[in-house]
Amino acid sequence: MKFISLISLLLITVVFTSCYSRGKFAQSEQHLQEATERYYQVLKWKYYDRAKLFIDLEDRSDYEDFVLRLEDNLNFTHYEIKEYIYSEDEKECDVKIVVTYYKYPSVSEKREVLYEKWVERGRTWYVKPDFSHDFYQ
Repeated sequence: MKFISLISLLLITVVFTSCYSRGKFAQSEQHLQEATERYYQVLKWKYYDRAKLFIDLEDRSDYEDFVLRLEDNLNFTHYEIKEYIYSEDEKECDVKIVVTYYKYPSVSEKREVLYEKWVERGRTWYVKPDFSHDFYQ
């Protein structure tokens, strides 16, 4: 009888631990989705100072250079987040996004598919844009 109780207790512990860890991931996943939506929305409306808060600290100087070069010329017309591709430890994620934009003096819209890396630090997600990509030039 004690053996059955011990197995039951062990099973309950495993189930609760699994539920707890999944709950933490679900919460992290929700934070990432909210962060990506806010980031691309503020970029679309050219609120570059707000967008800077989403940039990973080590990439902020590159971001500032990007803004200085293109703030008057880059115009987002649409973005769509297509996919979240998490790393095994779920602390990093590649976000697939399709952006539609134009850069003055041209008014021809272009469409790009970007894979932007996001990293979780604490309970906050930060983007690490690839500033060498044509889109950022």
